[in-house]
Amino acid sequence: MGEANKFRRKLEQALEDGYNFDPNTGTPTQWASQLRNFPEVASEYASSKWHEWAGGTRLHFCDSNAYIIYELIRPKFKNTYSKSEILRVTKEHILNQNSKTISNEDKEIKEFILDNSYRLNEITPEIVTKVLQAVSLRNDGTPLMKGSYRKRKQTFGAVMDYAFRHRYIFDNTFKRVRTKSIQSINAIDPQTTLKPEECRNITQAMRNRAKVQRGRFMEIADFLEFIWLAGLRPSEVAGLKVKNIFINKKGKTSFIKVEQAAVLLRSGYSDDQSTIEVKGLKGRAQNVFRTVPILDELLPVVERVIKDKRADDYIFTSYKNKKRPISTAQVSRYFRIISASSHTPYDLRHANASILIYSGLNIIEVANRLGNSIDVCQKVYLHMLSHAEDQNISKENDYLESTKGSSIGAMREHLIGV
Repeated sequence: MGEANKFRRKLEQALEDGYNFDPNTGTPTQWASQLRNFPEVASEYASSKWHEWAGGTRLHFCDSNAYIIYELIRPKFKNTYSKSEILRVTKEHILNQNSKTISNEDKEIKEFILDNSYRLNEITPEIVTKVLQAVSLRNDGTPLMKGSYRKRKQTFGAVMDYAFRHRYIFDNTFKRVRTKSIQSINAIDPQTTLKPEECRNITQAMRNRAKVQRGRFMEIADFLEFIWLAGLRPSEVAGLKVKNIFINKKGKTSFIKVEQAAVLLRSGYSDDQSTIEVKGLKGRAQNVFRTVPILDELLPVVERVIKDKRADDYIFTSYKNKKRPISTAQVSRYFRIISASSHTPYDLRHANASILIYSGLNIIEVANRLGNSIDVCQKVYLHMLSHAEDQNISKENDYLESTKGSSIGAMREHLIGV
């Protein structure tokens, strides 16, 4: 009797809330939506955002949410498929909204995932906690990189929030689970940062190799010069066109207008199926750009690489298609041939940051030059900024000395008199 009264009150509340009732079952149609499973709603959420997302965002969502879905499959005693198979089918045939041909074998795996995944109304705070713990680890049980875990957690929360806003669930259990915030920004150690001379040695080794071995060593050396002498991200160098270079001949500073980046993308996530996507700057609104001065050491390289090119040409291009930007993966491969250390091309950007900091630029100038927020710049280059406190302060002393005039002296006398 008690359960019947409870059920009646739920029906009355649904009626007051304006729910539509199914004439066949006599229950609110919204209740049926709670019986949908997580993969179905994740796919619906992806579909609602797909046209807004860049290819890289699509890829990150599908990669991250596939791990969530894997952990939301019911106790896997019936599972005869490997984890890699389930992840692949989830990414390609449940979450990826670009149409793809699916094999009969993949259809079976897809049906298994959909039939055996938790329904929305079954996802309790305990299950949320268990899933988050599972996806925070690699297959070998070691902690996942903080950035990767953060993406998985965010995609989980985004789907649950979508379900709550569309009234597929009436309690967002994801938000009832308290998790520690993830600090994904690590400070750079000045002791391991490449020094200017080390950067020169790397690029010179590239040029020396070009004399004895076929390949793109000379071009990659020029590419690396843009990173360490201008502080650009590898993807930003790849996205540069000739029209982004401004050479001033009248004694003024030449500069680079940085307004886009060319990022690698797995096939199947862009609208044109390309593996390279050209997009706006990281963490910035569309049509935002920054300007970076061209240092004297970089200027001859810049003038040489843009010579005989048209304004809309990419400076560094694909080997097979000169209308496409170079792949940063190719730059990394050449870098590994020359450098036996654990450094990467991106580390040359940190070398530029050290040049800026030790040259006396303040944190705002450094952040603007690198295209970082001030907060990120302070965290990443914390130790460098601390070390910079030992720099020569003669410029400040000279400036203060120049301000000592008659008006300053008169003010001092007035204050003493008071």
